[in-house]
Amino acid sequence: MEQPSNSCHPFYCFMLVLLLTSVTLADVVGVFYDNTVPQSEFAASEIRMALQGKDHAVELKPLSELSPDYPKQKIVLSLAADRAACQVLSIQGGATLSGLGEQAYALRTTTKGARSYWVLGGDVNGLMYGGLQMAENVRFNGLAGTYNSQEAPYIKNRGVKYNLPLDA
Repeated sequence: MEQPSNSCHPFYCFMLVLLLTSVTLADVVGVFYDNTVPQSEFAASEIRMALQGKDHAVELKPLSELSPDYPKQKIVLSLAADRAACQVLSIQGGATLSGLGEQAYALRTTTKGARSYWVLGGDVNGLMYGGLQMAENVRFNGLAGTYNSQEAPYIKNRGVKYNLPLDA
């Protein structure tokens, strides 16, 4: 009886390599953020953990390297006042922003080129809250959702409330 060969037909080997390469490349997501801002770094780490939980490889990249030519899916964490990031958002077909205040953020999705998710904060705290929301969205929806929203806190000064009786 003839033993089966351990080699495959060149065409099938080529197709297998192509399939494995495309699966690997499709699973890489770039996360662009400013690592000098602690709130941005915290949000990026939460997004990284959420992406890895959905079996994505993550490239953490400085915001200064953001380009419309980035070939893979990306998540961008930026202040709304960052002109360079907003210019790339506009080039990729993202909706413009209107007056983000303190602790506010906007989430945008663009599909021109590779699908991109944008978290734009009115300030660094808003950027962090938006990043945490994006991480939660990834945990629930993966990278399937589309977002075009703005959020602002109802109460800007938040704190711990103790229910202590006033007569004690």
